[in-house]
Amino acid sequence: MDVDQKLMQRASNGDSEAFGELIRRHQQLAWGLAYRLLRDPGEAEDVAQEAFLKILRNADSYKPSAQFNTYLTRVVTRLCYDRWDKKKPVYIEPAKQGVNPSCSPSPLDGFIAEEETKRVQKAIDELPRRQKTALYLRYYEDYGYTEIAATLETSEKGAERLLARGREQLRQKLTVNEENNSGV
Repeated sequence: MDVDQKLMQRASNGDSEAFGELIRRHQQLAWGLAYRLLRDPGEAEDVAQEAFLKILRNADSYKPSAQFNTYLTRVVTRLCYDRWDKKKPVYIEPAKQGVNPSCSPSPLDGFIAEEETKRVQKAIDELPRRQKTALYLRYYEDYGYTEIAATLETSEKGAERLLARGREQLRQKLTVNEENNSGV
């Protein structure tokens, strides 16, 4: 049993400090995944909080069969799916990462990179939600097939197929969009 599983077991016995530690250790993961899936910082904050509340409410039925972060990721993903079912995604500009001014691209390079990021993000957002989630988990959270399979409640082979189909559909969407934008 790892540290997080032990903390969760303590939380299930009413230890609020243990649960607080779980939140501190995993709040960035919860928010980051929700943000990448929903593309709205406020919604991501709401989902992250809702996920931890849901986990706390169900703490007495927690079974340490998977890593805690996989369990949390599954809860966050389901909550995001619920929100998708209620509304369409809102396209917003991605959050800027820390930039080293001495290595900054020219304004034109920055504009091109920003437009390319928006184009790729829009294409990803158009994918079926399980493919989109698999791609985010693999390429943004660096999850392996086992963790993706556990989160999406499928086999490792199923996770592999979701990623392959997602990459292929993404490639097709980007190719079609590129041809449309170039006037071909």
